[in-house]
Amino acid sequence: MKKLSAFSASLLLCLLLTVQAFAAAVPQSFVCENLNGQQRIVKTYVLTSSADADELIEAPFDYEGYHYAWAYTTMEEHPYTLTKTMTETVTVETAKNDLSLILAELAPTLPFDDGEFSGELALDHTTIQTEAPGYETRRSTVSETKVIGSLPSNDMSYIPATTLKNGKMLNLASVDWQVSATALVGEELVPSQYQAVATYTGSSSYQTATGYVTTAEYKGTVTAEGVEDITYTVVFTGEKIVPIAEERAPSCAPLPRRNRLCCRCARSRCCSWLLEPRFGFWRDGRTCMCTSRATGRATISWSPNTVCAGATSLSST
Repeated sequence: MKKLSAFSASLLLCLLLTVQAFAAAVPQSFVCENLNGQQRIVKTYVLTSSADADELIEAPFDYEGYHYAWAYTTMEEHPYTLTKTMTETVTVETAKNDLSLILAELAPTLPFDDGEFSGELALDHTTIQTEAPGYETRRSTVSETKVIGSLPSNDMSYIPATTLKNGKMLNLASVDWQVSATALVGEELVPSQYQAVATYTGSSSYQTATGYVTTAEYKGTVTAEGVEDITYTVVFTGEKIVPIAEERAPSCAPLPRRNRLCCRCARSRCCSWLLEPRFGFWRDGRTCMCTSRATGRATISWSPNTVCAGATSLSST
């Protein structure tokens, strides 16, 4: 009954320690084995990569007659790889709607990394689109020069006040008179013919783009790699528990029932020959000592290492 109670208490303590240490981690397998003469308990856990392996180490415990202590822990990572198609849109600005300028702003490839997936994307030329986000009005001066020749005099009446250029009416701005021929009048040469270089000017307004914005798409396959979970194998080695032997009083062979002294113990009665017919005894709870009343000297004694332990009564036979 005492052995059964001690075993039950040890098992309960083992289970209690296990519950306290692994409230958040439950082993997937529990193996109690003897491997090459070594008694072992092997517990296997599958946990996330953020778990702390040190929390799997238990304090020493008793189980089925063995005292176990942590020996070592091994781990095996289970990696994963995910892939997906990714598209990134890029925007660039140029001053002109010129493809060569646009391509100079767009790299052939684009690195991608969002913290989980990573890879390299390539430019899809079919997705390039350019447009002007806005326009502004600008003004310019339009000029036209006309040479009017073979004029008899440098009279402004020969010069038109306006002229047309590309449908735009220009006004006379200036006239440069040049002598194109002379005549001798008397003894002097005098201009006989003129040509006029007339300059006409005007202003025009037009709409122009403030710039150009181009969008393009980069496409490709990106991957994500990591550790899905980790298998921890926790090994405990055990030593057999050897119970402490109980103290037992050795038995005494019966002696002839003649003048002898008997010291009755808890489990047996041990006797010895008396040297005196009268006797007494002294007991301290673990030694039964008999003395002669006539001489006061000890005649025989019993102790746990010899005959009796825990003597309770004394008798004579």
